[in-house]
Amino acid sequence: MNSKKISVVTFFILSISIRLIAQQPLNLDFEVKSVEGINRPWGWDIKSWGPTIFNMDSLTVKNGKFSMHSKCQDNQHLCTPQSMIFGIESFELKNQKISLTGNIKTLNLKGNASLSLGYTYFNGESDSFLEIDTTSTPISGSTEWKEFLVDMEVPDSAQMVYITINHAGTGEAWFDDFELSISGKPVDKVMVAPPLSKQEMTWLVNNSRPINYVFPTDSIADTNENSDLVAFKNLVSNSRLIALGEATHGTREFFTLKNRLFQFAVKDLGVRVFAIEDNQLVVEKVNIYIHGGKGTAIESMSGMFDVWYTESVLALIEWVKSYNKTHIEDQLSFVGFDMQEINRPIDSLFAFLKNLDTVLFEKSKTTLKSLKDNGSRSYEVNDSTKLSWLNSANEILEEIKSKSSQWLSSSTNDKEHIIMGMQYAKLVKQFAENIYKGHWSLYRDEAMAENITWLLESRFPKSKIVIWAHDVHISRGDHSNPAFNLNSSISMGSFLSKKYGNEYKSFSLSTYQGAYLALTSYIDFTKVHCTLFKSPIGSLDEALHQVSILKNSPNLFLELPRTKDWLYAPLPKRFANHVSIDYGYWERVSIPDQFDGIFFIDKTIPSTFIIK
Repeated sequence: MNSKKISVVTFFILSISIRLIAQQPLNLDFEVKSVEGINRPWGWDIKSWGPTIFNMDSLTVKNGKFSMHSKCQDNQHLCTPQSMIFGIESFELKNQKISLTGNIKTLNLKGNASLSLGYTYFNGESDSFLEIDTTSTPISGSTEWKEFLVDMEVPDSAQMVYITINHAGTGEAWFDDFELSISGKPVDKVMVAPPLSKQEMTWLVNNSRPINYVFPTDSIADTNENSDLVAFKNLVSNSRLIALGEATHGTREFFTLKNRLFQFAVKDLGVRVFAIEDNQLVVEKVNIYIHGGKGTAIESMSGMFDVWYTESVLALIEWVKSYNKTHIEDQLSFVGFDMQEINRPIDSLFAFLKNLDTVLFEKSKTTLKSLKDNGSRSYEVNDSTKLSWLNSANEILEEIKSKSSQWLSSSTNDKEHIIMGMQYAKLVKQFAENIYKGHWSLYRDEAMAENITWLLESRFPKSKIVIWAHDVHISRGDHSNPAFNLNSSISMGSFLSKKYGNEYKSFSLSTYQGAYLALTSYIDFTKVHCTLFKSPIGSLDEALHQVSILKNSPNLFLELPRTKDWLYAPLPKRFANHVSIDYGYWERVSIPDQFDGIFFIDKTIPSTFIIK
């Protein structure tokens, strides 16, 4: 025991010099490209949208290979002010005087160009984040390169420090050779959080368990093959909801490990339902297929989100179908629980009512006509129209609820059909409410929790369910401060955790480095392999990376106990969804308040997309 502790301490000391590179780099000279190439430097993002075009320029530079160029020629919109922003972690900058120097050049600029240095902080009175910044003297016209200096004191309350380049009016500007200094010392990277202590690292070493495989094996039913999952099995125990998350939507090892965990859950934990983060009625085609439906697995996936069009998900579908062929009396189900499409739910609702209640069917066609005709283009309609859609959907749902008891009591009616019909109406209402409230309301998570509840209590009342979704959705959100929970405590998992308690267990899947499959941006849907930023010092991912090296095990499982106070301190947590993310460690969360355990894969590769 003592020799092991000594080896951990020695390793901790020797690794410090190596780990110092695991910080946030500052791409202030615009030399590093993002996955968008010269359209955007790494770490820089549009802060305010408009007609001005920002891109990297290799012809006009102050220093190095690239500068940042901005240009606007749209007189119709008067080239309203726009900015690009680079966010910087505030940990090392708090209670320090910082300064920024940068060079700007202009050409026929009728507005002005400038640079700004600022920080965000949380204002309790307004219950919102506010900004404080200082801006250089604006320049206009045509000028050669000119250096500017701005500085400020960063308070302890600062959440994020930021730099912006600002352009207003027709004309062109170039920005280059920026440098940030802390108390007069130039820096090109900053610390993100304090490193874990030697005692904390020792605890992680002693409590992290190697995972032998991140993919299903032919002999998966063999107890010896699954000996590395005993801790997971004991932690799950008799829970009916087992949520498996993922730090990205495009990591191959996350998908293959979840395949293995689901197969294990079926054979060792009695799970009989697999639920994926996708639209409920779209996934019904998969469920029909795995229960003997015609066609192919790929055909059954038609309409599912692109992130699931991968070899791993396809393999899982085929495994479930194969399992069902040999377990006729004890088959598995494959379902969805999302509600972001309108066509199938509203068509299914109409078909349901047409056969059961012709009067309500005719009323529904009239009441929901506008939603049916225009719902898929909701971005084109105003809020009053969206509100009318919600009111109409609620009206039909309530009328169906009022008649449901009578329908269910009739011996001539198919009760399962009626339960599904009521859910069709619920999905229509959820869709309308989601587009009315908007993405930032996070209502979608509440609706997905409602659908999981419906699956568990109405459709599969005697079954256990494995849930596949992103970490932010499955997180429990148990911390008393919403700022230290993912999704500000408004997650699907937070609703389920409050409702079911220990019957709900959530597990994060995380990684230290590698790449993942994602869209280039929110406006460019080209699929690309995105490099994952190596986890910074102070994150649990980076600490587990060190543990994996020491234990010579690239895959680990860590149970998150409620008895370790240091684990409850907000730590950096990776977020990368289906779109390329450069940095991704802005979240600060209390990890055990989100998850019961973590599956850690040290290095990962992108999921393999299946061409449709």
